[in-house]
Amino acid sequence: MTRHLGMAALLLAAGAGLRAQDAWDPVLKLTLSPASDKVSDHLGGRGRWGIGVEGSYWMARKAQVVVEGGYTTQNSADATVSDVQSLSFGTQGFYGGVLYRYTDFKGAFEGAYVQGGLRYFRLRSTLDQYDKAFPTDASPARTTFRGDQVTTLTPVLGVGFRFNDKISVEVSAYRLKTGGLQFVDTQWTTGEKSTTTFECALGIHL
Repeated sequence: MTRHLGMAALLLAAGAGLRAQDAWDPVLKLTLSPASDKVSDHLGGRGRWGIGVEGSYWMARKAQVVVEGGYTTQNSADATVSDVQSLSFGTQGFYGGVLYRYTDFKGAFEGAYVQGGLRYFRLRSTLDQYDKAFPTDASPARTTFRGDQVTTLTPVLGVGFRFNDKISVEVSAYRLKTGGLQFVDTQWTTGEKSTTTFECALGIHL
């Protein structure tokens, strides 16, 4: 939790820095990606959430270039192996991207936009193993295993709608490589999989 709060404070500071530049429109973004069964079985958890900032710069009256970055984490999942052992899985990391956004929609679609570009992810999975001396032991010993860093450079496509000066929403799709920990030959190793991910985002314009 301390790590998450520290990351939020850092991103807010970055957004405030962009706000000082009149040509940029800074946004604090909260994201949620419901996990497919394929990702859930591989990483544990039923969704991935994130917090980030983006800055959009007007290239012309109809288009913007968007620069983004943030922190993302997979909801952890717990598994009980026996009365004296349990496991807790999680995945965390960072992302950044550059996108082109087209905004010239009129009438009922005024405020809508479409965008596309490239996004880079750097993720690492972790596993905490808790071992008890006996079933009622209240202070189990914890051993942490860390997987390899897994990176993805992927095209991203999205649509969004800006309701007013402060709030926007968007939905994006991209391919994401994951590196969940798997027990193979008496040790935990990183096993990579790739899946299509859909992401919902709430934008708070600063």
